[in-house]
Amino acid sequence: MLCDISGETVNIGTMPSVSVSNQISGYNLETTQQLIKTDIDSINSHITKCNTDSVIISSLPIINVSGLTFDASSNICAGGDAVNNSSVGVALIRKFNSAGTLQWQRQLTGGTYPHIYGICTDSSSNVIVVGDDYTSSGMIAKYSSAGSLTWQRKLTLSGAQPTLYGVKADSSANLYAIAYRYSSPNSTQTIIKYNSSGVLQWQRDYTYTNSEVVADIALDSSANVYVVMGNASAAILVKYNTSGTIQWSRQISAVS
Repeated sequence: MLCDISGETVNIGTMPSVSVSNQISGYNLETTQQLIKTDIDSINSHITKCNTDSVIISSLPIINVSGLTFDASSNICAGGDAVNNSSVGVALIRKFNSAGTLQWQRQLTGGTYPHIYGICTDSSSNVIVVGDDYTSSGMIAKYSSAGSLTWQRKLTLSGAQPTLYGVKADSSANLYAIAYRYSSPNSTQTIIKYNSSGVLQWQRDYTYTNSEVVADIALDSSANVYVVMGNASAAILVKYNTSGTIQWSRQISAVS
């Protein structure tokens, strides 16, 4: 669940069955009110917007959502996977205004089957998505508030293919992303900083002898970076400063 600046909430849930007949940008609405025929996990999603009294304002069709955020004007930006009318997997970014009207839709390209796993906006309402290309590289792409592709970068690291799972922007529109890769017995989280033009500023590895998975990345007001990861037995929280120097790490063990 997310809240916009007015306190209204947006939730992702199961697609309600509504009989319609239409097409949007080459994706069948078919027999249910959904953007796509199906997604790779056969999970169809919708976005429901509620006011501060939990009254539903609007419910709109969306792809298999893996990321959802607001921009500075309370527009809703979502990213995820879909299958088009030719049964080809695609990664889509969609922007809706606060009333739920589609503003634009863009397809992230590159690789065999690109995935989107995270999305954020910066202070200028640019939209940034991260994921991978399903072959060898992680990916990050920046779109303008109008949906124009500003730049796109691939991230290739030694060992297993990296997947970018999270991204955040600071007040100067620098971007901080986290990539995960696993090569038994170690999993490695790589924290990457790009400037607003997509130029790599630094990258840092955090390696742990276990199959840790990334949960999230966050920034504070000083652009310190916090990364949380974990598995069934423990969680790890790591803090980096804005220059990429590790400040501390904490492990929290599971309580039976």
